[in-house]
Amino acid sequence: MIRGLATAGVVGQRVTGLADGTDLETTEGDPGGGQATRTRRLADTRGQGHELEVTVSGWQARLRIDAVTTIPLAVNVVPMQTPAALWPRALVIQARAHWAGSACLSTVVLERGFVAGTDLWGLAPQGIRLVVPANENRAVTAAARARAAAGEGGTVGQRGHMVRHGPGRTASRERLEPAVVGITGLTTYEPDGTEAHGRHHHRRDFAPHPSHVVVVRTWQGRAYGPGGNTVFLTHAAVPQPWQPCDDAADRSLMEHCCRKAAKPPWDVQQPPQHTARAVRGHVTCTRLLFALATAYRLPREREALGAEPGGWQRWRRQLQEHNRDTLIVLAGGYDGILPVAEYSLLLGVKLKDAPPGIGTLPAILAR
Repeated sequence: MIRGLATAGVVGQRVTGLADGTDLETTEGDPGGGQATRTRRLADTRGQGHELEVTVSGWQARLRIDAVTTIPLAVNVVPMQTPAALWPRALVIQARAHWAGSACLSTVVLERGFVAGTDLWGLAPQGIRLVVPANENRAVTAAARARAAAGEGGTVGQRGHMVRHGPGRTASRERLEPAVVGITGLTTYEPDGTEAHGRHHHRRDFAPHPSHVVVVRTWQGRAYGPGGNTVFLTHAAVPQPWQPCDDAADRSLMEHCCRKAAKPPWDVQQPPQHTARAVRGHVTCTRLLFALATAYRLPREREALGAEPGGWQRWRRQLQEHNRDTLIVLAGGYDGILPVAEYSLLLGVKLKDAPPGIGTLPAILAR
């Protein structure tokens, strides 16, 4: 079905894929499931919180969606303990197979910790730009911040835009000027390469491959100093450092289009049975329905709103407003969709103020 949507032009010619994983917790001992350690934050009666490590059981749904249409491009359900760094390349292969000849995967955006150095090295020759936040404990993160603070070999990107705060007459406007630094030639990210290349990183004659990074100095009105805060690993051309940051900003869609903060009915929730086959079928069917409903919504949204962005919640409200006076009638082996006024006439109710366009009883029965 995903291939059919790509062939129909629902997905653009160049696709930015957003990837993320979501835990599906079930009971311990379910066949095919796994176990992993997760950190939970608990609050006592005084409101003071503390973190606790717990063992949870179940599966993990790993998704890749299109950043523009939010249509799921690939999905994989694995036991919960499966290492996260092993799955991005598998989802890329699955997604490219779904729209072969109809679209091109140009960018992949991942969450921190969901990538191995071999993925960075393996996706670059395929013409795929990868953007992922670097882990705090990596040497490449410290080296990038040090280079940015010293102003060595970096390209500074700065732009401004106005934002509005508050409603009505109490609203105020503020100008935000985010700033980033693109740095090339870092050789402190040792895993960036093939598996055979990475085995020898402890040798004295080891020559690591140069990496590209983007350091965020100022974001959403908050300044982090010359050394910056977040560091993005990328294959993008960092002389234009804004492109990786814009790609990474699209990751916020995962909080609204997939399970983490999704609105019903697109929340995966709990599968009806706790077996590997049932969980995989439940997740796959939910995502396919989401893709089909999105493909149906997008053309009608463009017709109604033009270039103005809509979204699921707004589209649902429009559907409810358009269909709030209609009923589905099933009687005597027949079915039909009728306005409430026409259905009232069929029941023998006399209308004091009939809406315009409501026909007579014989005309209604004739339809």
